Amino acid sequence: MIVSHSRRFVFVHLHKTGGSSLKVGLDPFLAWNDLILGTTPRGHALNDPFRARFGLDKHSSVADIERVCGTDVIGGYFMFTLVRRPRERICSLYNFAGSHVARWAKNEGIAVADIADHLEKHSKTIEAASFLMWPASRAFFTTRNFGEFLRSDFLNAEIGYRPQAERLRSGGGEVRCRALRIEDKEGCLPELRRLLGADFSLPHRNRSAEMLVSPGVLGTDEVRFIESRYAEDYTAFGY
Repeated sequence: MIVSHSRRFVFVHLHKTGGSSLKVGLDPFLAWNDLILGTTPRGHALNDPFRARFGLDKHSSVADIERVCGTDVIGGYFMFTLVRRPRERICSLYNFAGSHVARWAKNEGIAVADIADHLEKHSKTIEAASFLMWPASRAFFTTRNFGEFLRSDFLNAEIGYRPQAERLRSGGGEVRCRALRIEDKEGCLPELRRLLGADFSLPHRNRSAEMLVSPGVLGTDEVRFIESRYAEDYTAFGY
């Protein structure tokens, strides 16, 4: 997330929507009194202290920001986010978590399917990477394929698995956030340039290391499951 007092805008960073790329692009335009959490060196340094002290972090929702920053910021600043077609976003979540897990398993010399048993047997001696505790990571190494991953109970605790529209509601239930579709990049850039009063280009950061699943090859059941779970997103953002 970003709260820019100098330019009077708030950026809400949703999972797997290009938010890291946008924050890297916005960072040079931020002033000393602007807040950025996560992604950049300054953002990483502030993320954990702000989570502990205020309950805010890089992926805070509109309601979280409203609770801490108040209605003056929510109502008086331009609040926006990037959203993404649900099918592509959930494939990206799977690829991102899976890439981290697969790389760790390879370095440890074990199969991905054996990670859960390996962690349990060596829990007192092994130094496991923190990302293995992510709900999406646990969903990945305890299931056999993307279809099972979608239905994993672990994902109920994964913020990045929730509908995007859900994260954009204020405490009163209203959606008070302008959603820019990442697929409409050329349409997003003029608005961002007007906001910043300067030329702006969008870099590409935080790519998944491996393409384990592609939106174009999903089965009918998987597509129907995603369309049902994220019906609100399809309607809210015109997908």
